[in-house]
Amino acid sequence: MKKIIFFAAMMFAVSVSAQVNIANGLLAYYPYNGNANDESGNGYNGTSVVLSTDRFGIPNKAYDCQNTASTSTINFDLDSSYTVNIWFNTVASNYVRLFSWSDDIQQPRKFTSALINRPNSNAYIEGNYTAYDNNFCGLNENSAFAPSSANPNPYTDGQWHMLTLIRNNNQLSLHIDSVLIDNKSIVDNCTQLHGLTTQFFLVGSNYLPNLGYIGKLDDVMIHNRPLNTAEISYLYNLNSSWSSTTSTDMISSNELKLFPNPVNNSLNIQLEEVAAYSLEVTDLNGRKIYSSKLTGQNFELNTTEWLSGIYIIKLTNEKGQIYFNKVVKA
Repeated sequence: MKKIIFFAAMMFAVSVSAQVNIANGLLAYYPYNGNANDESGNGYNGTSVVLSTDRFGIPNKAYDCQNTASTSTINFDLDSSYTVNIWFNTVASNYVRLFSWSDDIQQPRKFTSALINRPNSNAYIEGNYTAYDNNFCGLNENSAFAPSSANPNPYTDGQWHMLTLIRNNNQLSLHIDSVLIDNKSIVDNCTQLHGLTTQFFLVGSNYLPNLGYIGKLDDVMIHNRPLNTAEISYLYNLNSSWSSTTSTDMISSNELKLFPNPVNNSLNIQLEEVAAYSLEVTDLNGRKIYSSKLTGQNFELNTTEWLSGIYIIKLTNEKGQIYFNKVVKA
């Protein structure tokens, strides 16, 4: 069994450096660089917005959304696979939508969205995909999900958080701050609605004005494919807004050496350059099990309490470059 796990890990290590490519499948991108223009190159510009300071302290680089939506018209079929990635910062305690993506701006027949709710003072995030026609062929409300009420997350804390909502065929998944919250199956009983390709993307609201968002939004991305765990983590750990012209998307996994591998109680980590790094360890489901700040070139990590399995080791330097590799806990 250990040999099988080890072989799988080594095969993954060969391909991990090619897994991060943010430009691949980028449908629309709104970094709010003084306007609401789409910087993906596809021309899906949004309507005008009020600007504010972004999460890096730079003025006029984020959307100051006060219950007003910035709308774009995008040609895409929501029955396909996609990813919506968005940064948000709010203290609002009401039932509000960060975004809504639908086939009709007045009375949508299918839409995907993310919203914040705060019942009993416990804020949570909900992701949703819904499809229906006049005969209610299928309401996919069961594809909504949120963190456990026993362990709520304070998303209305006035800090920046990153939400990633992914549809991968008939699976819907939600990540917050690069950590997988949950995933659900979509029951598609609305095949007669397939092929509706004109979509309206509303940032900060939806077609119901009483569900508008109050707070800041930034670096809104839509991909026509599901982002993988490495790409989500890469976006979360960037030290500046992503740019297709300046970002380094992938670093060879060969530059991050892990030994022994498989590991028992102590893992040695070695890189080719001395620098300050943010270390993060996740399992194959994207769940974070350890994080730390490191400075140097050689590190030792105590793995005594790790469960047997495969883990992703990721180090991010101050330039935003990310080093990935895999390790097996025996």
